[in-house]
Amino acid sequence: MPGECRPKEYAYAPSVIRVFNSRAQCVPFSTFSAPSSDSLQRAELLSRERIHWLIDVHLREHFSDGRSMIRRGQAHGSVRKGDPARLYYAVIGFGGTLLSVSSEFKVLTGRDVCTEVELRRTIAMIHDFLFI
Repeated sequence: MPGECRPKEYAYAPSVIRVFNSRAQCVPFSTFSAPSSDSLQRAELLSRERIHWLIDVHLREHFSDGRSMIRRGQAHGSVRKGDPARLYYAVIGFGGTLLSVSSEFKVLTGRDVCTEVELRRTIAMIHDFLFI
C-alpha cells in the first residue's frame, strides 16, 4: 500500500537519503545605505564561488553516484523512466520538503516527520514514487 512502512525490497534502492540543508548567509541591509553596484557584484561572485566549492567538495560525487544508481535501476526495469537527474532531485525534494515544513506538517497532521515511523513512511513514499 502506498506510504506504508515496509523493508527495502529493491536491488537499486539507495541505502541513505541525504538531505543537504544550507543556511543562507544574512547580510545586514539598511534602507539608509543601499549596497552599491560594486558590492552587489562582489557578493554575486562570492556566491558563485561558494556554490562551485560546495558542489565540488560535497555534492558532485553523491549526485553522480545517485544518477548512476537510477540509470542502472532503469536498465534493470525497477526504476521509473525519466531523466535520472530530475528523479534524483525529486527524491531529495520529497524528504527535504517535509523536513523544511516540519512544524507546519506537525500542526496540520499531528505527526512529527522526524520520528522513526514518519521517516519510514517518507522512505516508503519515495520507493512508491521511484520504483516500478
